[in-house]
Amino acid sequence: MAMRQKITDIFLEVLRYVIAAAVFFAWWFAMFIIFSIFLMNIWHTNFDEILRLSEIMAVISEIIYIIYRVKKR
Repeated sequence: MAMRQKITDIFLEVLRYVIAAAVFFAWWFAMFIIFSIFLMNIWHTNFDEILRLSEIMAVISEIIYIIYRVKKR
């Protein structure tokens, strides 16, 4: 039972991380889309740049999330 519990715990931790990563990306993507609409005359960007910026910010958020999870234990 102990081995099965460890496998379940690892699976749930990975699943939590994947869901958090998707939420972080979606959040930053939505924010940059809103920023690009509001700053249309100032910030000239295209969809590829918004995707790239969202990926960068999502990775930074994921690193902070991992640090938070490690310190919480």
